[in-house]
Amino acid sequence: ASSFFYEPDIQQMNVETDHRKCGLGRWLYGDEGKIAEQQLPAISPMIVRLTDHHQKLHGAIKDINSLASNAEKNEIVAEAKSIFDNQAKPALAAVGSELKNIITEAGAASKKLSKDVESHISSSTTKNIILTVAAVLVGVLSSFLVTRLVTRSINNVVEVNEELAKGNMTVRSTIDQKDEMGAL
Repeated sequence: ASSFFYEPDIQQMNVETDHRKCGLGRWLYGDEGKIAEQQLPAISPMIVRLTDHHQKLHGAIKDINSLASNAEKNEIVAEAKSIFDNQAKPALAAVGSELKNIITEAGAASKKLSKDVESHISSSTTKNIILTVAAVLVGVLSSFLVTRLVTRSINNVVEVNEELAKGNMTVRSTIDQKDEMGAL
């Protein structure tokens, strides 16, 4: 935009004058801006101020281009410079300030979200460790009980066989099972 004042061949400011069509305008009035406001309600007042300053910036450029289209450039340079200095520059500074505020707020929200995610991950990790330890304990206990049941039956069969080997043919097993152990 400043080249308008220093380049004699440039007759208008060659920037987008429609505040909805420039890059920032597409963000402000598009889905991204709406999503940002929904996800970060704290930036809503900043967006309102940003929109106002942004429109003033484009309005100042439109005013300069309107002057330039109705008169010779050398006749309007002083007035155009006044509009640029008194309207466009302050609006541009305000846009930059509001964008900085929005970025700061988004950064703070991002840090808070990161801490929340880390907290949930830590909590989930603790729960997973507890469940894993419980599962291992249940597995060890189950293995112990099954092993004890099987070895008790085997020991009973061994005792009966030892008595039979000694010649005691009256001995009977106390196993009352309908499986392989009971068949022995």
